[in-house]
Parts: sequence; structure tokens; C-alpha cells
Amino acid sequence: MFATVWKVVLSSFVLVIFCGAMSAHSASLSFLKNSVFSELNQEEVKSLKSFIRETLADAPDKKVTYWKSSGGEFNGKMIVKFSYMNSGAACRRATIRLDGEGFNPDQYYLELCEKDGGWVVMETPLTGLKSEDWDLMNEAGIQALKFSGEGQPFSWFNKKTGNSGVLVPGVLKVIDEKICRALSVSVTNKRGEMSNGVYFFCKSASGEWVRDPGGE
Repeated sequence: MFATVWKVVLSSFVLVIFCGAMSAHSASLSFLKNSVFSELNQEEVKSLKSFIRETLADAPDKKVTYWKSSGGEFNGKMIVKFSYMNSGAACRRATIRLDGEGFNPDQYYLELCEKDGGWVVMETPLTGLKSEDWDLMNEAGIQALKFSGEGQPFSWFNKKTGNSGVLVPGVLKVIDEKICRALSVSVTNKRGEMSNGVYFFCKSASGEWVRDPGGE
């Protein structure tokens, strides 16, 4: 029900795309040899940077957006898995894949938050969640959606990691003959830092609660 745990990649790719601090062909990118990103020229890097920023600013969750280099040799796609708030800043979890014939594909998993008018890679409470944390949150979410009344909180806590969360369901609604409701999700790490978001779920024909970004 909730997103798979993604590893945040703090690489030179991120520095180039979001900070513009180095050339696409600088020595620090040697580990990307034969990858798509290592072959992009300055104009293609600029185009890709613009594409990523526009996607982060405008694309709804779950929508796949596409990029192609000016020569058509390289292409990419990006999807924002979900959005949330962290310490008052808007954040988005996204995946980016770059492909080109004869090159190793590049796959990046990023946690990005708005800061000073741009987007930067951030470490948030969601970044540090372990698989058992996600399992506990998933189970709590299912219980909250199935059994909780409007505004009744459902919590989880992992003694091993110190991470915890609270999920609060909204009112049940019938939309297009489906039973739907919003679910407010808050996650707190062992340092007391919190991330939160509100997501919309509808009950499928099989009885499973499935996220519907169109309702958010």
C-alpha cells in the first residue's frame, strides 16, 4: 500500500543536477563510466536539470514524465512516488531512470525538499525507515482504513529503530461507486523529527484499499 523503501543516492549526479557545481565530464564522475549520465554534454545536462525541476514543481504523484536528449540518443523517465511535508518544507520522493543504447542505465532514488526557491536532496525521517518500520506502518494503515472511525488515530512504534507514526483516517465517501477516504500519515524518527502527508485511498472490488492520487 505504501511506497517501497528507496535508497537515497548522494552522488555527483545529484550535485550536477541540483547544484550545478561541476562539469558533466569532471574526474569525480569516473565511477559513472559507460553510464548515460557520463555521456551527456552541457546542453543535455541543462535540459535534464530543467526537466527534473519542472517535474518536481508540477507533476502529480504517480504520473510518469519523460525526457529525451536533443539528439534523441538518450532518454529518461521520472516518477514522483509521493509527496509530504518535513519541518514545514514540501518534499517529494522520486525515481529517475536514464537510458541509451549501448550504455548502462542509470537509476536514481531521491528524497527532495524545497529550499530557497529550489529543490535539494534531504535526509528526512522517511529516509531512515527500515523495512520493519514500513511493515508496521503498512499494517497500521490497513487497520486505520478498515476499522477506525473518522479522526480516530492508529499508531505504531518500532522498539528496535525508535521510529514511530500515527495514521488518522478521514470520513468515508462514495466516489464513482467506490468507498474512499483520506488518510493522514505522520512519521517521527528517534530524534523526534517529523514528516507528514495526507493520501487518498479507495476500496477495490477485491476489498483492498488502494491509493488514488486523483482524489488528493
